[in-house]
Amino acid sequence: MIYVYGIGEHDGRLTAYVKRDVSVMPEPEPAALLDHDRVVYSLMERGPVLPMRFGTVLDDENEVRSLLLTRRKELRDMLARVRGRVEFGVRGEQPKATSGRDYLHAKLETRRSLAPLAELAVDTRVRRKDTAYLVDSHLAAAFRQRARNLKLSLSGPWPPYSFTGALDG
Repeated sequence: MIYVYGIGEHDGRLTAYVKRDVSVMPEPEPAALLDHDRVVYSLMERGPVLPMRFGTVLDDENEVRSLLLTRRKELRDMLARVRGRVEFGVRGEQPKATSGRDYLHAKLETRRSLAPLAELAVDTRVRRKDTAYLVDSHLAAAFRQRARNLKLSLSGPWPPYSFTGALDG
């Protein structure tokens, strides 16, 4: 089996960054999760990378080649989209309300308070507990400063996990 960390480009060709001869799918234990993150982060420092979900294991080289071939256009488009960009995460407070109306109003206020960050981002993904932002690398310092000015809890920069679709082999 082959563990796939991510997909990128090497000398203009789509490349899967892998670990060969894996005997079992890894368990989501802290050491394995940190290893996955370290590898993907180091790949991001070399160029655009599409991080694969932790634990993505393919049967053999043929399956890896098939993934790269059958999804070639989609993969190249995604790489172009994340090239020169990083992901930041902002954890928003969960609205506390006594009614549905109050809850929706609080949620709207939270979105409004995050609007200044969205102005610096290429894209955003609002998730249940946080919001992810895809930011041009050259704007990362400005993004960090704006989050600080807004007194928001920021994580990142990260590889663009939230902006690469469902890449899981």
